[in-house]
Amino acid sequence: MRKLALDKNRSSREDDAYRAYGILKYARKLAMKEAMTLLSRLMAGCADGLLRMEEPCAVYRLMLGIQPANLQKLSSRPLGREELEIARASYLRAELPALLS
Repeated sequence: MRKLALDKNRSSREDDAYRAYGILKYARKLAMKEAMTLLSRLMAGCADGLLRMEEPCAVYRLMLGIQPANLQKLSSRPLGREELEIARASYLRAELPALLS
C-alpha cells in the first residue's frame, strides 16, 4: 500500500517531507502536537527514500527528546508553555541532521 501511495503521489509526498524538515529545522517555536506530526512526516519521507541526510536520523530519539519532561531536565529552571515551545524548537534545530543535496 505504501509503495502504491508513493507511486501515485510522489511529488506530494516529497513536498510533505521537505516541508516538515524545513519547519523542524528553522522554526523558533513548536507545539508538541505539531512537532510530533512533522516528525512523523519526516520519518515517512526517510523510510520512503525521499529524504537523505548527512547522518542517520533517529526520529524516535527526537520524539522522546521533545517531551516536556526531557526539555525541563535540560533546562536549569522550570519552563512555562511558551518557553517549552521555544526549547522544543531549539532542541530540534540542534539535533536534526542536515540534508544531502
